Amino acid sequence: RNSAVVWLIAATLVWASTGISWKLFSLLGFAFIIVFMVSRLFKLLAVWFISFYRIKQHEPIKNLKEFGIIFLNACFSVGTPLFFFMALKYTTVSNAYFLEYTMPAWVLIIAVLFLGEKVSAKKLFGFGLTMVGIFLIAAPGLSLEFNLGRLFGLLAAFSHTGDIITSRELKDYSY
Repeated sequence: RNSAVVWLIAATLVWASTGISWKLFSLLGFAFIIVFMVSRLFKLLAVWFISFYRIKQHEPIKNLKEFGIIFLNACFSVGTPLFFFMALKYTTVSNAYFLEYTMPAWVLIIAVLFLGEKVSAKKLFGFGLTMVGIFLIAAPGLSLEFNLGRLFGLLAAFSHTGDIITSRELKDYSY
């Protein structure tokens, strides 16, 4: 149990450093594609390590529907950091992180609309408060002007939502 806490703290520090390091690498003149490809390499290594550590039997893709979900999951897995890095280019690190982590609100909406999950008054109230918070934090001073950073931050959140939903559909698949 204690090792899980240590791993969670380590993962948090690594994840938090990505946004800051991207800004730093950008200021040092590194091309966007280089930083993006290095981030994907680290994700590949992390997934390999997790799959090696879990020691789960690998299985073939069973049907076209499962292939489609795996393909969508891969697209969302690439789209999330792509949109996130683009958000970092046009807005602050704190705003980009905040917008991406509105994902739980979008997961609730998608789960209710497409997965048939039940929604309670408490969940709706929480969602309403989340939307008010998103608006107040992402658009300080009630600024409604168009901002690419906000758009890319929300696209990162929507892509992260798709990643969560498709991962849930694949929970028994040993990819």
